[in-house]
Amino acid sequence: MNAELVINLDKKVLEQAEKYASSRKKKLSEIIETYLIFLAQLEGLNVDSEIEISPFVESMSTGISIPTHFDYKSEEFRFDP
Repeated sequence: MNAELVINLDKKVLEQAEKYASSRKKKLSEIIETYLIFLAQLEGLNVDSEIEISPFVESMSTGISIPTHFDYKSEEFRFDP
């Protein structure tokens, strides 16, 4: 069962993410869903999914903890796939 989620992203990040998804013939929502499932599994959460985590998504894990007070909007972000 699908549900809708509305998120706000930096315009440049969104454009680059859409190019990335398009170049792999995937929907951006599929890539995001796969990554979220991977994160849940990484945390040991029981996620009931038949989606296979690709080696690329697994490689995205950095092992870095982000502080809860981190202000991502004040930081410079660069997304270059």
